[in-house]
Amino acid sequence: AVADGYILASVIKDRSDPDPQRRYKMICWKQKQPAGAHLMTSPDGIHWKQVSENPICPSADVVTGFYDEERGLYAAFPKINSHVNGFERRCFGLITSKDFATWTAPKLVLTPDARDDASSLARIEKVRPILDRPDDPSLMRTEFYGMGFYPAESCTIAFPWVLTVNANNRYGTNQEGPVEIQMAVSRDLHRWERPFRTPII
Repeated sequence: AVADGYILASVIKDRSDPDPQRRYKMICWKQKQPAGAHLMTSPDGIHWKQVSENPICPSADVVTGFYDEERGLYAAFPKINSHVNGFERRCFGLITSKDFATWTAPKLVLTPDARDDASSLARIEKVRPILDRPDDPSLMRTEFYGMGFYPAESCTIAFPWVLTVNANNRYGTNQEGPVEIQMAVSRDLHRWERPFRTPII
C-alpha cells in the first residue's frame, strides 16, 4: 500500500498545479482517527503526504472525486447516511473546491427513491440462490453503496453501486443483499437523472 490506513481513494494527476510536490492529488477515506474524507498529495503517485489536518467532510467509508475541467473545480461525492422514507440509508452528497484545500459543506444530491424501492424484490429474485440470509420484508430497501464518475463533454456520468437490502447480516451489524452498477447523468453535478435503472455491470 502506498498510503497505509487510507482506503477507497480517487487519484487525480494535476498537470496545471505549479507545485510539483502536488502533481498527484488523492481524495480518500481514512479509517484511523480522525476518520472521514481526507486529502493527500504526492510528487510521483507513490510517496503521499496527508494535507488535510481534519476531515474535509463526514463520510461513511466511500468518497469519490475528480477534477471538473469545465467548471474549474474539484468535486467529491462522500457517502452520507441520511434518513429517507423510514430508513437510515447510504446516500451521496456533493462537495466542491477551487483550490483542493477549502471545500463547500456537503449537499445531498443522490438518494434512493420510491421507484428504487418498488423494484427491490425483482432485483433480489434474480440472485435468490446466492443470498446468504432469508428475506426480511420489513428491512427490504435500496441504498447507494458507492459511486464512480466519468466527465464526458457537457455531462458527468455516474455509476452508482445499487445495494438492494434483503435482510441484516448474520451478525446483525450490517445488511445483506445484491449490488449492481447502474448509471446516472448530470449537467450540473446537483441534479441527477436515472432514466433507465438496469444494471450495466
